[in-house]
Formats: sequence, C-alpha cells, structure tokens
Amino acid sequence: MTKERFNEIQNEISNLEAVDSAISDIIDAEETAKEQTIRIQKKTITYHDLKASDLPMYRQYEGYQCKWYYRLDVIDGKQRCVKIKVDDITGVEVLHLNSEAILDIENKPCTEQEWMLACAEVLNYITPNKTKK
Repeated sequence: MTKERFNEIQNEISNLEAVDSAISDIIDAEETAKEQTIRIQKKTITYHDLKASDLPMYRQYEGYQCKWYYRLDVIDGKQRCVKIKVDDITGVEVLHLNSEAILDIENKPCTEQEWMLACAEVLNYITPNKTKK
C-alpha cells in the first residue's frame, strides 16, 4: 500500500468518524429532549343542569366481576351521591362520592328497582340469613 492510499483511507475514516459523531449528537439531543418533555392533562369543567324532577338519578356500571349502582339525590339540602358496589369476590361496599361520579359516560341508566335490589344485597351482606336448626 502506498503512502498516498494510506492517507486517503485515513481521511475517509476521519470523515466517517465525524459523520458518526454528528449523528450521535443528534440522537443524544433527541433523547435529552424526550427526557425533558412534561405532559400535562388539562381538565375542563362542565356543568350539568338537573331539575328537581330529574332526581333521584340512578346509574349502573357493569365491570368484569362486579356491578356499581349509583344514586344521586338532594337530601337535607345537599347533593348526595351514593355508590353500591356488588362484587362476586369481595362482597359489597357502600361509598359516598362526589356528584359528578354518576355522570361518567360509562355509567348506564338503571331503575329504582335495580337500586333497591342492590340495597337488599347490602342488607343481606351485613345481616346474613340464619338458617333454623
């Protein structure tokens, strides 16, 4: 190999190293930009006007092994939203929630009778029937 050819190859290697370094700098800059990116979720407030004739409002959510029943009403001048969770595995839960929980788009309308059956489930859970001997 001649000295001229050796110098050409050495120059090509230097050029390739420079290109590789530039590409690495670009990739590093993109990764750094990704790490510094912060995503913020903006929530908007939407008001729903309900008339007294709309209350009480009943909704139901059907999960994998449970059903959630919601009831919204005005009691003692305050909005009250109650959720009854009937679970095939863990039993029954009763929770007080914020009123907007009933308006979730996944909740479907249900009847007062379905709500009352959920209430009966609660009563059966806390006071099980005793069999007579």
